[in-house]
Amino acid sequence: MHFTRAYCLPRTEPHSRADWGRAYINASYATTQPFLTAPARPSTCPRFPPGHRLNRHFTSAYQLGQELGIGGYGFVTSARCLRTGEEVAVKFILKSRVPPAAWTQHEQMGMVPIEVMLLCRLDHPNIVKCKDVYEDALYYYLHKHLSESRARDVFAQIADAVAYLDRRGIAHRDIKDENILIDSAHRVKLVDFGSASVCDPAGPRPYYTDFRGTSTYAAAEVLRGEPYQAAPVEVWALGVLLAFLLTGSSPFATAGDAAQGIVGLVEVPGQHLSDGAMDVLARCLEVNPKTRITIHDLKRHPWVVGRSR
Repeated sequence: MHFTRAYCLPRTEPHSRADWGRAYINASYATTQPFLTAPARPSTCPRFPPGHRLNRHFTSAYQLGQELGIGGYGFVTSARCLRTGEEVAVKFILKSRVPPAAWTQHEQMGMVPIEVMLLCRLDHPNIVKCKDVYEDALYYYLHKHLSESRARDVFAQIADAVAYLDRRGIAHRDIKDENILIDSAHRVKLVDFGSASVCDPAGPRPYYTDFRGTSTYAAAEVLRGEPYQAAPVEVWALGVLLAFLLTGSSPFATAGDAAQGIVGLVEVPGQHLSDGAMDVLARCLEVNPKTRITIHDLKRHPWVVGRSR
């Protein structure tokens, strides 16, 4: 099943006018200006309160389309460039929904959500990019199991993106199938940095007690309520993601099984997983974070680089 840039979350009621008074538009993702500070034209999006007016520069350049999805901080709509006809995705972020810990100081823009700052600076083929201030053409979800060779190709691209982030002291902290987009040429993009954290890549990695991700992808140590480091938790999430790519299902029947590392893969008729794929799963889903494979060793695993069957 293909989706055009969606998060597959339930619809909610429109936000209040007071909320939108403290909101700005992030055209996947905003990198220059708070678009809602110069209102001129009424919005037709049902998620805006009646009479809400968007920045005139935006509305003179883009026509809003259908809603594509929602998240904790806002929602995403399609839009069309009136000059070129190009289709883009526009992300609206509610300032009032962004927690204090998720803000940072940007040298040009002042205080911005960490997600915005990261996507301004990151440059990797498998991480969603800003094109000027708006996103590139539409993508669609991975929503069912793939052949092992295709799953390996997709997984290798995601692992490369996560390793790139790790070298810069950045942890995505919400790796899951909904945040992995793939285009028609099977180029992969990692999106939604709303839960990301940043530390000094040259210093010791911090321990966390709060969990920002999705429970299905939560590592064993998180489920046990232990302080955890982000890097091993990222690798665990990659293991869960690989299971979804290969079988279409979680590798754990219950949260209790995940906390103990009891893996139970769903069998796919006509598909036999190779020893290499099973080894990657086992190393990513190692219950002890200290002996779990690192992201950089994972990138070099023979199955990931295509030298193992």
